[in-house]
Amino acid sequence: MKKENQQSIEVGYGIAKGASSFSTGMKASKQAVSAIHVHAISAVLVYASVAYNLDEVLQGIHSVVGEVSVFGTTTDGEICNEIHKESVLVVVLASPFLRVHCGVGTDESKDWRRALNEAVNSPAVQPFFQNTSEYKRSIRRDGKDAFIMLFSSGNTRHGSDHSFEILEALKERCLGEIPIIGGSAAADWQMEENYVLYAQRAYPDSLLLVVFETELQFGISLTHGFRPTDIQATVTAVDGYEILTLDGLPAADGYSKLVGLSRDKLEGSHLTYTTGAAIGIVDSIGQYSINTASHFTQRGGIRVTQPISVGTVVTRMEPDPDSMVGAGVEGIRRAIIRGGITDIAVGIAYYCASRPRIMGDKSEQEIADMTKVLAGKPLVGFCSFGEQG
Repeated sequence: MKKENQQSIEVGYGIAKGASSFSTGMKASKQAVSAIHVHAISAVLVYASVAYNLDEVLQGIHSVVGEVSVFGTTTDGEICNEIHKESVLVVVLASPFLRVHCGVGTDESKDWRRALNEAVNSPAVQPFFQNTSEYKRSIRRDGKDAFIMLFSSGNTRHGSDHSFEILEALKERCLGEIPIIGGSAAADWQMEENYVLYAQRAYPDSLLLVVFETELQFGISLTHGFRPTDIQATVTAVDGYEILTLDGLPAADGYSKLVGLSRDKLEGSHLTYTTGAAIGIVDSIGQYSINTASHFTQRGGIRVTQPISVGTVVTRMEPDPDSMVGAGVEGIRRAIIRGGITDIAVGIAYYCASRPRIMGDKSEQEIADMTKVLAGKPLVGFCSFGEQG
């Protein structure tokens, strides 16, 4: 039987800013560790701004927590009951009913398949992918369960985010039997290099797999709150992550028509950030998934976060702040129900970096409402350039 979280896990968290990267990591860790009184530390999550020397941040964290599993990512904002900027957030999980196993894959943009193989075949992670079905049967006999936390490299000005393909390949590797949750590493809206964090090293352009084995209860959900409009276009030519034409027009022109702005006004800008609109694709039961456009390409196409096939009808999704503000609460409630959770220990949020720019002050309300649902337990996480699950 899964253990009741409140009695079986301790959660500590700390957030800090400072001129010294080492001291900032150390200060946030000391705050987090101060809440741990009974159990040994099982895992340490780190969400950090690229404003710091990240290797030094990790060294400062290890000076406090010792030789335990430390992992995480860079962000476009750190979530610690509200959204912070240019800070270091450390979250400590301590439970005899929780174990983590980490693997890193490097140079993701050059060859994401090779990077995924590198992570999956790392000594700590590889055993879980040898015979996933037998592994799941074995841990369930012991009253355990597992999920995977995935961090991958988010979009930059120089490369596409391959998170969608990585997620689909990872689901295939584990036969769809292990739930996956995660987010794409971010830096800031300059769209420069981002990093995943593991042990005492920051890895640029990389992905990180963390397998959680636990007897604790956990729940996972995904929500967005965008509303579909009746404005649509059909994809008529693609090349990987680039839509070349919409309704037979150069995609830059077709997208401009879709969002109701001139192409000149959008040139050189991050498209979703500038317009506030997203691309929606409807499934067989009428639910819309969100895809986002980043920039126009040199040949008049648009780059998107998930590849789209020719013939797909895309719908302009409106970011109505009043409907979006409830998405966070809905997500937490779904996760609680799906996990059968009775005692919440912590909420971990991977939150789209566009939401504060689209929603304005409503974003602060959304985060505040999420903390109310958690009834005094911490809400932690980061603003990401893509949410996976």
